[in-house]
Amino acid sequence: MFPFPRDLDRYLKRMGIKTEELEDVKSIIIELPDREIVIDKAQVVVVSMKNQKIYQIIVGSEREVPVGESRESVEVSEDDVKFIVEQTGLSEEEARNLLIEANGDLARALILYEERKK
Repeated sequence: MFPFPRDLDRYLKRMGIKTEELEDVKSIIIELPDREIVIDKAQVVVVSMKNQKIYQIIVGSEREVPVGESRESVEVSEDDVKFIVEQTGLSEEEARNLLIEANGDLARALILYEERKK
């Protein structure tokens, strides 16, 4: 949970406002008519009051994908996945997602991995 001062947390509860951090968020996709905004490694806090919820997103990294280039349209070979697993130590699923994000480009996938590692 975000570090709320204790008094503020109590005040929010008295006002009927509840905050909750969503753990282990992998990615968030915002679909627009002409593109998708993909947010990775996000911190998400849900603020609930009465019958409404507000999702506050703190961006770890983001990228835009034109609508014509669907994330699922990229075909990734098993050899490429194994190569990324060997080079990075990621799981096969993580390596596959990294390759999809890099549009199947091995070099770009490794660069993305290194950027996120920092």
